[in-house]
Amino acid sequence: MDVQQMRYVLAVAEAGGVRTAAAALFVSPQTLSEHVRRAENDVGGALFHRTTTGMTPTALGEVYISHASQAVAAFDAAERALRAAASGTPAGVRIAWAYGLAGVLRRLLAALVADAPERPVRAVPMDCAGQLSAVARGDIGAGVFHRVPANRPPARVRAFTLEVTEAHVLLPEDHRLAASPVKLTELAGEPLLLPADSGSGCLRGWELAAFASHGLTPKVRGEVHGIDVAAARVAAGDGYAMCVPPGHPVPAGVRFVPIADALPPQRVGFAFGEATPPQVVAAARGLARRRAVRPAPPGGGTH
Repeated sequence: MDVQQMRYVLAVAEAGGVRTAAAALFVSPQTLSEHVRRAENDVGGALFHRTTTGMTPTALGEVYISHASQAVAAFDAAERALRAAASGTPAGVRIAWAYGLAGVLRRLLAALVADAPERPVRAVPMDCAGQLSAVARGDIGAGVFHRVPANRPPARVRAFTLEVTEAHVLLPEDHRLAASPVKLTELAGEPLLLPADSGSGCLRGWELAAFASHGLTPKVRGEVHGIDVAAARVAAGDGYAMCVPPGHPVPAGVRFVPIADALPPQRVGFAFGEATPPQVVAAARGLARRRAVRPAPPGGGTH
């Protein structure tokens, strides 16, 4: 699928037929019909019911139209932002994300595009402690970070929780510990793939503290720079990982296994300051609600 193909399908859905849509797009009906057929081949089913009176979306078509609308809006917003940046005026709020939180950032940006498509955004990777300091200085408008007890926001910085997930490990499906919830005592003797120091201190510290709280020292196999690298190494049989959040796309042959011991959940926080645009904060609060997290009150208290 490509964006232009999505535009063609959306035009047909809005017009209720190929001929009217083709006239509006200044293309031939044959060209437009061919693009619709290619889209249907890509998704593996009919997107429209075709009758003598017009075309209406099938159930598959309704799903396609919903996601294509979002994708086209996001693409158009990206084009506008990139044109502005290329002209020498890279305006927009800077939002930082910490190690392993690119998926959360994507969900936040999607919510922001949906709620405030005119708001340009610049995304930058940054460690958790650096984010909180940067928000306080005004260097970034907001940050997405790992919330651990040591991450207390400085003055003039407020934060609330975006997502909460229970502790899991990623193991090969055929591993002897992959069939049921696993204890830290069982994991301590297995090779652990630990996030590298650079940019991942919060998550790394959470993992080491989890073992230390039970009087254990993990057997570290090596360091990994990035969640996808960790997942790939687990799939290759190099060890297990605690730094891959459940729900993150992973290779075939691996499985998320819950940890049986009582551990603090992994929390993802959103930090912002007085200068953070309200649309950005509103989008983050909306994401927290959709992820079943009680958002902070409008005053910006922490929890």
